[in-house]
Amino acid sequence: IKNILLEENVSNIRELRIQTNGTVYDDTWGEIFSKFEKVEVHLSIDAYDKDNHYIRYPAEWSLIESTVTKLKKIPNVNLCLNTVVSNLNLLVLPKLFDWAIKNNISVHLTTLFYPEIYRYTNLPQQLLTKSLNEFSKYSEKFKEEHILNQITALVNHNISNLDLWE
Repeated sequence: IKNILLEENVSNIRELRIQTNGTVYDDTWGEIFSKFEKVEVHLSIDAYDKDNHYIRYPAEWSLIESTVTKLKKIPNVNLCLNTVVSNLNLLVLPKLFDWAIKNNISVHLTTLFYPEIYRYTNLPQQLLTKSLNEFSKYSEKFKEEHILNQITALVNHNISNLDLWE
């Protein structure tokens, strides 16, 4: 990355967006990021701590925490979670949401559609109802409108799936 982002290559670029799973941090990032007006670091994290380790093996939570701590010290860096919602993480997402809120990290949710076996809509009605109840609690906790819209869409999708079973 350092070779690509030479001074002559970045002089006209104001914003940089990178995607990482958060397990690797290079000390030169601060120097590189300082060349931009705004840097968005999107963290591909699907659950909190051991749940993330299971879903995104071999991701170690301590490395993710360390990376987040270092990135938060860089003034022009904004952090965002890119979380893929599946049947592996639907019931444990509240722990990740709490962590994101605590660390002032924005959240972007994407619904997994393929492979079909991992769709969260494959969960039994009782578990979908439980997740619906948990997600509704976050309408007051998140300040960003887009997160509320994403959670609302998930909840509404859960409701429409519950209607199918009645």
